[in-house]
Amino acid sequence: IVQDKVANLQHQLSNAKGKAEKLEEEAETCKIKLSRAEKLLAGLGNESIRWDAASKILEKNLGFVVGNITLAAGFIAYCGPFTSEFRVDLVKT
Repeated sequence: IVQDKVANLQHQLSNAKGKAEKLEEEAETCKIKLSRAEKLLAGLGNESIRWDAASKILEKNLGFVVGNITLAAGFIAYCGPFTSEFRVDLVKT
């Protein structure tokens, strides 16, 4: 009877040790994932700053769109009657 109890306790001990090792491996995996997530969030935070700056520049340039379109349309209308070689020279200079 005592040997059966000892064998049962040893079996329970080996099961508990296996479960503990598995939990330790999972904890290590979670630490690695957490580290990667922190790096990703830091990178996304910097990306937000860059997008804000780009947005401000685009808003500033939006005021010039109508003028730029008018200028381009005028240039195209002016260049229309000329030969293609002359239009290429106009664009280059």
